[in-house]
Amino acid sequence: MEPLLSDNRGRLVVTASGVHDPKSPGGTVQGDASTGATLGDLSGLGARSGAVMVDGATTYGGAKAYHDSKLCNVLFAREASCRWGERIGVRSFNPCGSWSRT
Repeated sequence: MEPLLSDNRGRLVVTASGVHDPKSPGGTVQGDASTGATLGDLSGLGARSGAVMVDGATTYGGAKAYHDSKLCNVLFAREASCRWGERIGVRSFNPCGSWSRT
């Protein structure tokens, strides 16, 4: 990363998704709010927490894990922009609907 920062020409593109927002289409599974992205207090990131989910839950939920990962991608892009935005271009995008039918 340092070489990219030193010449002010680097770009960072983060693939996110609209599902990071529980209120968006696809943001939950069949309207079940417990499957929406919520990171809680991030206690699941503790080294010995016993959690399997970012929010500290000990039961794995595949859809929620995916939604949480997309929220983490958006937050990472935001933090990267705050830290390096003057030196590299940071973009986060939602690929849904960005392709054509040609």
